[in-house]
Amino acid sequence: MSWVSTLRTRRGPGDTSRTQRRPARWSRRWAAVGAAATVVGSAGAVTALPAQADEVYPRPPSGTINLTGHGWGHGHGMSQYGAYGAALQGLTWQQIVDFYYPNTVRSSIGDPVIRVNVTAHLGNTTRVAAADGLRASFGSSYSQAGSFALNTTTWDKIAITEWRVVRPVLQPGVASKPVLQYVLSTGEVRTSPQVATGPQINITNPTTGLIKALNSSGSYTYRGEVRGTLIGAPGAESLVPVVALPMDSYLRSVVPSEMPASWSPAALGAQAVAARSYANYGREHPQNAAFYDTCPTTACQVFSGYQRTSGGSTTTYEYASTNSAVTATGGTVLTYNGATAFTEFSSSNGGWSSDGGKPYLVAKQDPYDGVSANPNHTWRTSVTVAGIERQWPSIGSFQQLAITARDGHGDWGGRVRTMVVTGSSGSVTISGFTFQARFGLKSEWFKPDQTVSSPSFPRDLSGDGLGDVVAVHGSKGALWLYKGKGDGTVTSATAINGSDWRVMRLTFTAGTWNADKLADVMAVWPDGSLYVYPGKSGGGISSGSKVASGWQAYNLAFPVGDFDGDGCTDIMSRRADDGTLWLHSGNCVGGVKGSTKVGSSGWGAFTQVFSAGDFNGDRRPDVLARSSDGTLYLYPGNGVGGFGSRTVVSGGWNTYDALFSVGDAGRDGHADIYGRDSAGVLWVVPGNGKGGVGSRFKVSSGWTGLYTLLR
Repeated sequence: MSWVSTLRTRRGPGDTSRTQRRPARWSRRWAAVGAAATVVGSAGAVTALPAQADEVYPRPPSGTINLTGHGWGHGHGMSQYGAYGAALQGLTWQQIVDFYYPNTVRSSIGDPVIRVNVTAHLGNTTRVAAADGLRASFGSSYSQAGSFALNTTTWDKIAITEWRVVRPVLQPGVASKPVLQYVLSTGEVRTSPQVATGPQINITNPTTGLIKALNSSGSYTYRGEVRGTLIGAPGAESLVPVVALPMDSYLRSVVPSEMPASWSPAALGAQAVAARSYANYGREHPQNAAFYDTCPTTACQVFSGYQRTSGGSTTTYEYASTNSAVTATGGTVLTYNGATAFTEFSSSNGGWSSDGGKPYLVAKQDPYDGVSANPNHTWRTSVTVAGIERQWPSIGSFQQLAITARDGHGDWGGRVRTMVVTGSSGSVTISGFTFQARFGLKSEWFKPDQTVSSPSFPRDLSGDGLGDVVAVHGSKGALWLYKGKGDGTVTSATAINGSDWRVMRLTFTAGTWNADKLADVMAVWPDGSLYVYPGKSGGGISSGSKVASGWQAYNLAFPVGDFDGDGCTDIMSRRADDGTLWLHSGNCVGGVKGSTKVGSSGWGAFTQVFSAGDFNGDRRPDVLARSSDGTLYLYPGNGVGGFGSRTVVSGGWNTYDALFSVGDAGRDGHADIYGRDSAGVLWVVPGNGKGGVGSRFKVSSGWTGLYTLLR
């Protein structure tokens, strides 16, 4: 069976954060208009952002935020898939551990005993199947002298089926000693005459070296010694089962539980050294100095013993290849300043290891992690708006997610350190790890896939994901669609509505005004009624429905994407009487939930005003405006319904009698501008994604016969 999305985070002692789990097969992991006219922000609007703005991702109309991420786990120390990739490139296990744990020294510790609290396996019981060779002893050292036999039959020839260590009836304040009992085939339970001299009873099998410990659903077979230990305040102790065994016997179960046994000897050897060092660090920093060092789960290292039987099925956790890796590494651990190194590891670091706070757990680029077999190097998932609101109900209705700090290493600036989740009632500041843990993400290294504030750009009427051009025919008045080809050029015209649209006061596209993903068309009727005509898959439009009244007051309208950051598409308009600019906030389902003045009377001086969506690359929709001298200005949106300081895009735009945008027409990730010149030639002026433009190129001629090119 292939190893898919399985290797997982290694955590340190005391870390109670969530870790990734393994599948059952392995049981294991986004001013001024001029000197005399100023754009006035709406009440409470934010002013221009600093140069290093946060990443802001508004509420998506779909209700789902898609994420792309790198790595699985914290990324400290060794990447297990990186070790796999390094081995494929010919590195030895020594070279692999030296790369992932710089500044350490390889040292030998021999084969010391490690003690594992196996409560996770057995519960608070110590029950052992009767078997020839079983012996018991008292005390705390390994392989106690003076042990005595645990028979398989009684003196009167009744078969004994199991031996167990139990907690006696407790007396408050009085230290207790465990009691040894045995169970007969008849079901009778008898107490052994042997009386424990200390807080634990140890059971071994020198003959086979194996002990079958029973639990409620089957058994675990362990090497070494199974202990029943009373731990706690006198008279309030709990029975804790512990397995004590030589380090290399322990590793024979751990290594294949942490890495596929089918991987190369070099990778397995590196895993053996990392696991042995991690375990020995645990011995030097035990969880309970008197009784045990570590645990058998993903909170420590996965240890399943030699075999497990459950539901009639038996799984063996030792393999010849991993046993060989344990032997070949010969007791080797990594040390720093004479002490065993805390050799954390994880499934995949995504191409950069992260700083683990130790001189040997450093942030560095990893050339090996991107091996083609690694499903965790790059991953994709999604979280829902509803899920965010459930996790942080105090924020109210979710509005946006802002990533405020990353660690600075790799794609997008690296792993998320801090982020702010904002809603209608407030916000919460959280760590990237908290977000990861709440939604079960593979790592803290992720980025929402929203490249614009809403799907209003590109303005796609046909449903193919490409920006389309819409126009009103000059002589016939029909609405024509020119489907975008994705390179700035368009197809021949298709009539999508035969009515005479020349009677309309205004006609413009509205982006994704209703709840679907198709761009829609809006029009202001002669009586001032605003209607929306939803786009249909393939390029048509549906029958119109009235949205608002009183729109005879406006002489300009255009789509602006999600300008106020609530996740819904918005439109802007300019009043004919005073030249003020207004924002009309959509409600995501085809209506207007409010209108706000966002610009002073200075906007009446502009000869063209439109939006291309995000024109400067900050993921917030912007507005473009041409002055009478032909200068094109960029008014950057601040993501919450206001503008930052304007900048000049360039001059010479009086060449065009019509300007509009469909967003990214060339599929390069940057918003572009269309312009029609006086000769009827349509041009594309490509945006550079930074608020500037490149050299224009011709789309086609013959555009003079159009009454209106829809913004």
